[in-house]
Amino acid sequence: MKVKLTKKFIDSIDYTAKGTDIYMDDVLTGFALRVGKQSKRYTLHKRINGKLYRDEVEETHLITLTEAREKASIMMANIKKGMHVYDGLHENLEEPKDKTNNVM
Repeated sequence: MKVKLTKKFIDSIDYTAKGTDIYMDDVLTGFALRVGKQSKRYTLHKRINGKLYRDEVEETHLITLTEAREKASIMMANIKKGMHVYDGLHENLEEPKDKTNNVM
């Protein structure tokens, strides 16, 4: 089903009793919401150069809809460039502030 994904729409959807339901986004082609028995996840369903890519973007409770759309756009750009889907997405993780554990 193709719908405009909004926070209100995502919150109103109930978990499925059996299997999964997929709601394709009307705004960003290839971006979707997958609703299962216990989770709601943003996913990427995009056919590029004849190959279908189905990758998880993030769970809905961990990221906002706008951030998920941006992340999916980056993932699609990586695929088109021939890179791995998740290249460059995890570079901004915080490094430990205290690199020396030998404090006296």
